Amino acid sequence: MFIYLMTVKNHWNHLGYIFLKCTFLGAAFEFFCGYLGEHLLEVTFWDYSGRPFHIGKYINAPFCLVWGLIGVI
Repeated sequence: MFIYLMTVKNHWNHLGYIFLKCTFLGAAFEFFCGYLGEHLLEVTFWDYSGRPFHIGKYINAPFCLVWGLIGVI
């Protein structure tokens, strides 16, 4: 994904846009894996409900920002 984002040559290849895109894609991937793991495999991989800034059980806002930072690096 990183290589794709860095090789696209258009006006959307700005660090702010890449950060936002990776933040939302990382959060969606985290939600997708957590939801499927719990409902299909009946296994709870993680549960953010006890942490501050959680969005449901599967997503935590500070970790979403980490996904964005990884995408920019």
